[in-house]
Amino acid sequence: MGGDNFNISNMNVDESAVAIGNNAKAEKSAAKAERSAPSGAGQAPVARVDAAPTTGVPQAAGSLRILYLTAAPHGDLRVDQDLRIVREAVRAATYREMVAVEPMTAATGTDLLDGLARCRPHVVHFSGHGSGSMLDFDSGSGPLASGSAMSARTFVNALNAVDRPPRLVVLNSCHSAAQLEVLTTVVSAAVGMSDRISDKAAIAFAARFYAALAEGQSVASALALSRVGLEMSGFPDAELLTLRTAPGVDPASLFLVDAGR
Repeated sequence: MGGDNFNISNMNVDESAVAIGNNAKAEKSAAKAERSAPSGAGQAPVARVDAAPTTGVPQAAGSLRILYLTAAPHGDLRVDQDLRIVREAVRAATYREMVAVEPMTAATGTDLLDGLARCRPHVVHFSGHGSGSMLDFDSGSGPLASGSAMSARTFVNALNAVDRPPRLVVLNSCHSAAQLEVLTTVVSAAVGMSDRISDKAAIAFAARFYAALAEGQSVASALALSRVGLEMSGFPDAELLTLRTAPGVDPASLFLVDAGR
């Protein structure tokens, strides 16, 4: 798996360096307090510094990781263009140095498992064919091989198999909204399509969505901006974008990039 190396030589990264330094100091202070705090009645519990954040912000500045899976085993989807345009959109964003897109093209089920374990992503994205009950991964047996259908339940089990499941899943495939309910038993939020979506609209959605996340917008705002962007471009697919969240999760408070709020 190759990481996406962004060119940040012309950027001012002082703020990011300060944020990372402050995080390190906070972790050391918390660890010291935890070691020195006496036990017994009346003592307030010391919060673990590695506890999952309730707002969805990654634990360290500069570490939003997106596992970007694409599969077009029948050769009928422009998934290479999809990935290229999303990368360009993220590179143009204000907080681009805080986002890493980890691509896996012609993705197989094995690639999914490897990516979850190695990348430890906050977001898992899938671009390809799908339905209300499956996703069409590559079989790995040839350039135009038949696909390998993965059931929605198997996909969820894969996400849940790692120590820290992703916070967000995006299924950029037709009819995938039917899978969101089971996905949100494992992840905080999930996005899918309620019907068939055109290839061009799917690409435009992904580019606007990840650009908005990289600008520090919430998941709810990123989806709303994506809908408006599709409307402005004349696509009739805007209402297909569907968001579901786990109980108690407010998507307007789910930020995946720390923009210094």
